[in-house]
Amino acid sequence: MSTQVSSDSSTAFQAPVLALEMAKEHIPKAQLEEILSSFLREIGFRFPDWDFDFSLEGPVMGHFQKMPWPVPQREKAIKMAKWISTGVGMCYPFASQASRISFGIHSTYLLLLDDIGAEMPASMGRFAVNLALGKPQESPVLQSFAEWLGYGDAYMGPFANAMNIKCGIEFIHGCVFENAFNGKIRMPVGATNFPGYFRAKTGFTEPYAFFCYPEDLYPEAQYLHIYLPAMQDLCEYISYCNDILSFYKESAVGDERLNYVYNYASAHGIGLTEALKTICSNVVRNIKNIRKILVDHPDVLRDTEIFIQGYAAWYLLQKRYHLSDLALQY
Repeated sequence: MSTQVSSDSSTAFQAPVLALEMAKEHIPKAQLEEILSSFLREIGFRFPDWDFDFSLEGPVMGHFQKMPWPVPQREKAIKMAKWISTGVGMCYPFASQASRISFGIHSTYLLLLDDIGAEMPASMGRFAVNLALGKPQESPVLQSFAEWLGYGDAYMGPFANAMNIKCGIEFIHGCVFENAFNGKIRMPVGATNFPGYFRAKTGFTEPYAFFCYPEDLYPEAQYLHIYLPAMQDLCEYISYCNDILSFYKESAVGDERLNYVYNYASAHGIGLTEALKTICSNVVRNIKNIRKILVDHPDVLRDTEIFIQGYAAWYLLQKRYHLSDLALQY
């Protein structure tokens, strides 16, 4: 597949052709093992010496057991809460239990809405307007989520929670777009900034970065100016480490194609393998930037590093990502 973009009239037809070729392309398992192993080594990955905190399950599940929702949605949320609460807790072992319970509830809302969003596109599509006008949401799940966003100042600083609310709107409406156009969009060559733009709308990444600095441990009045310069790199690590370590599940075990790696390859007019390697290199640079930015603040760097390691470990430990199928060396 050519990586050059012609300047003649045939250029108009290259984007669909590249997208169709990309949909058929795959990375051989041995090569994928090599790419992922190299990535983990380059970020200095090591398995954490802490473990899952199963005491988080009950409080997080309990939040959803009380929700006045249709039974199928409530039961789905409870099941998701049991799975996600300990994983999220593993990423932030330095945070208080109350903070980690809140992180688990937050994450369960996102998983649930991502899962059921296609069932209520009209209600999702009016989420932002209803929120801005103070109107009730058109789904009990969305209403509960809107109220939970308002509760964010109980465990996040004022700036962090403002970004949390902003991300809530982006996430809901990003899901609407994703559900409407999955399998239909053809990434034009040259739209090199679109994959990152679209990823930011569906990732809800910023709050997870701010969770590294809970207000009761790192009050914004004292610490925001210290860690905020690292925030973009930390957000990109969260987003793209997810894309790297979930790639096998989505695109080898599964057949998902509207994801960041495929979008990046199509937009840059390059092969899938080159795209994945480039994304890995970019994330390695993000980690190096974070360590440079925070080097003079050892307490902040220490907990950020704990998150970095715990976040990658979570993917390696979860059966849903099938990474145990791969012979990874790090």
